[in-house]
Amino acid sequence: MLAACARAPAPDRGETPATTATGSTDVGTDPSGPAIVVDAPDESHPPDCRKLGESPPASVDGLQATVGLFDCGGQDARELLLNARVWNVSDHPIRFFRMPTWYPMLVFEVRRAAGEAIPNGPPPVPPEPSDGWWLELAPDHDYLFDASVGSVMAVDLEPGDYELRFTYENGDDSGGTWVGKLETGWVRFTQR
Repeated sequence: MLAACARAPAPDRGETPATTATGSTDVGTDPSGPAIVVDAPDESHPPDCRKLGESPPASVDGLQATVGLFDCGGQDARELLLNARVWNVSDHPIRFFRMPTWYPMLVFEVRRAAGEAIPNGPPPVPPEPSDGWWLELAPDHDYLFDASVGSVMAVDLEPGDYELRFTYENGDDSGGTWVGKLETGWVRFTQR
């Protein structure tokens, strides 16, 4: 589900998500990895996407995250596109453990608007550790990735109102990796 993306507009400057295309990878990233984007121009986006909502920024120890939800013309809420972005808002490089973001069901939560959690897919078997699991984010650089809502759930949605949020947690400080829990607010969507 994850693919390299062109840089999406900053939360206060745009209404469309990143496209699924090759983006810039100029801060010590692995070009074969998913969705690493830094300072790539936002020159093209899907013309039929409209922004449904975006979480307020959540910040913890130098990292900031938001998640945006976009309707790109699908007939089902499971086809909605979500963009998650993690910024380094500190004044020093931060080593980011990005492996969980390769599996959307590990970093997104979906619930009914009333609060009932929707099951995520089964946890995947992680690949062998590699240097591609970590990314050093320079100050004021970001990591952007996208997925479909359907890629984070194990069940079909009944009609109704739902919410989605991005939750990233890392407790492994090996190699100076950022440690903490970053959790955005909820973004609402509707299954018809």
